[in-house]
Amino acid sequence: AFAMQAHGLGDMVARASSGVADRKAALELMEAALANHLHTLYGAFDYYTSVFDMGKTAEGEIRGAYDMSFNAYLEWIRDCRLSSAACKARDLDLIWVQVNATEDSTAHLDKHNSLNAFNRHEFLQAVVRIALKTFDTSSAAPSATQMVDWLCEHMRSRLPKEALQDSNTFRTKYCYQKRVDTQLRTHRKTLQSLFNFYAKTNVSLEDELQSGDGMSAGEWIRFVEDIGLLEMGQLTLFGAKMIFKWSRIRAITDYTDNSERKLRNLSFEDFMEALVRISAVIALPTDAELQQVGVDTAGEYLAALLTNPSEMEAFVVEAKRGWYRPPRESIDRCLEHFLSWVVHLIEGSTSRKTHGFEDGQLSDAEVTGFANQRARGEGILHHAKAPDASKLNMLDGVRAAMSIVHDRLIDSLAQVDIFQSMTTAQLTTLCVTMSEMRFSKDDFIFEQDDPADSMCDKFYVIVSGTASVLRTEAYSAESDHESDDESIVTKYRDTCIRRLQDLSDGDHFGERALLKCTARFAGVKATSDNLLTMCISKDDFEAVLGRLENLVPDRFALTDAEVLALLSKVRLFAQLSAEQLCVLHCAMVEEVFSEDTLVFEQGDITGNSFYVITCGEADVVATQGGSGFESVLSRLGPGSYFGERALLMREPRSASVRVVSRQLRTLAISRPRFEEVLGGALTDFMSPAPHYGAVRSPSAKIPSQPKIKSSPSLASALQKRQAGYRGL
Repeated sequence: AFAMQAHGLGDMVARASSGVADRKAALELMEAALANHLHTLYGAFDYYTSVFDMGKTAEGEIRGAYDMSFNAYLEWIRDCRLSSAACKARDLDLIWVQVNATEDSTAHLDKHNSLNAFNRHEFLQAVVRIALKTFDTSSAAPSATQMVDWLCEHMRSRLPKEALQDSNTFRTKYCYQKRVDTQLRTHRKTLQSLFNFYAKTNVSLEDELQSGDGMSAGEWIRFVEDIGLLEMGQLTLFGAKMIFKWSRIRAITDYTDNSERKLRNLSFEDFMEALVRISAVIALPTDAELQQVGVDTAGEYLAALLTNPSEMEAFVVEAKRGWYRPPRESIDRCLEHFLSWVVHLIEGSTSRKTHGFEDGQLSDAEVTGFANQRARGEGILHHAKAPDASKLNMLDGVRAAMSIVHDRLIDSLAQVDIFQSMTTAQLTTLCVTMSEMRFSKDDFIFEQDDPADSMCDKFYVIVSGTASVLRTEAYSAESDHESDDESIVTKYRDTCIRRLQDLSDGDHFGERALLKCTARFAGVKATSDNLLTMCISKDDFEAVLGRLENLVPDRFALTDAEVLALLSKVRLFAQLSAEQLCVLHCAMVEEVFSEDTLVFEQGDITGNSFYVITCGEADVVATQGGSGFESVLSRLGPGSYFGERALLMREPRSASVRVVSRQLRTLAISRPRFEEVLGGALTDFMSPAPHYGAVRSPSAKIPSQPKIKSSPSLASALQKRQAGYRGL
């Protein structure tokens, strides 16, 4: 809303909003359109405000950490290919000048706005102006909100991956776990001491936005530098800045000092999330490697590597995960290893006469002493405690440990039937992409009916140990056959738990849910004291080896119950009864399409069929306006449906659907067949269909940010922030 007040932009939007009753309604529609693309817009802004190193102030603060410079603006234009015949380079330069000019009517509300850079609302202004300039090319131009939709979809398909990371997905996947919570509670004293010191290091009497209760970007970078992550090559300055920005959850509606202070500083809960993020991306030893060397902590392991810089460099290159690979182990183990390094580094540099014996917990005095020594220019090698005399040969063991453990894992993967045709190079690629996961006896790796979504979509290979596949089914005590069945583990009144299979070294499981994108058909429970598995998500697998379906045979036909479950989730069929769904299922026919085939094309007026995907994937693709921009609107997989508008409204196809998997299997039904089998007009049974790229209604409201109370643990405090986001 604030962005629309500047330099006549609101009037431009109103003029471009044909068919909208008045200016207020047009601006509400535009605000809703921008809110629909909030993740893309603010992700892009955070990314490009971090790309260039603008240096530091005398107090150590990062220059331009929250503003987009002209060079960053040009980088955004280049990456997203926003220069076009309708919006040339000179037009984009003019938009920069127009938006960056001081707006007298709002200057008093925006006192922290840099004169030579965009802040957030100015970036939104630029997006709207570029959209209007690019797509408003004829008298029959689309609405202003549709233009913004098109530009944002175009941007999204071209932005770097880092600009599109989903913070809430990361939090759900890695932060909100009981084991992570336990690690954070165990190290709470250390974490609080670190935060208390570094949140107060950059003192400036002239800085109105300074916060003693929060950690600024400059203070965060100093912490990262002090613990050696930049010096060891574990993180870049850009990576450290992105972790800082991804770890915040804020909703602000103005640019007051208080709002800006919240936006620019990490709370203690944010700081803990940032540590989890570091643990997920840097090079850390695994439990197996520590055991192979014979050391207790990752701190000792890394300290031994530091005695030989070339060995440390090789380890970082080999074991660093980066943004796109999962952690080498479960995130709680990675967090424990990272914190053990921080504790080992700081305790090794402080006086034992002053602070007593090493206890694995850092005090305020220890952190202060360490930071002061680092400020005097002492390197991390000076601080990292050298191995004791009994472990002088540790480096030789460390050097060999990764190779020994790696070869052992490669051998295990080579025994898996579906991997036996792989070359050594492919197995190596697979091994370094997979994560080690350990389970104790009676732990469930996953349970029956767990969703096969981005949080749980893992495929597992057993390296060592045993497990059982268990399924809960209906049971009748009157059946003699079932009562004598040895596969039944537990019986209840009308259900039983049946053991479907026993698993051991070299066995794999979990592929069915990934191929079908259905809930887990059965649970898998560890039956040995120490079950070691290697696991990988479907996305990670396909990123390094191609489509899962090309390597893992799809031996699993959907049951009738699973097909009905898929149909029941189709929003258009929400009004159908269970009996009507069964009739519909019987009337649908399977249609199969090969890779790169168009199921139908945008503008097609002949098709009247509706499709539900049972296997494979397809992209919804649209060419937007007269610009020629082709954008992928969405990726569809098993359980997704498409073609509803032509089915329901007899309209031309609003987008094309292109097959991207080796094969796409669908269940299809035409409008006449639907009405024939259900005995009524189609509209009598269906809910209204959405339009591709539709925006929220003018009455749509942006959710407010809940207040966050201080809490001792990440899982209990950070999760409260999930519903919020940085407001417009």
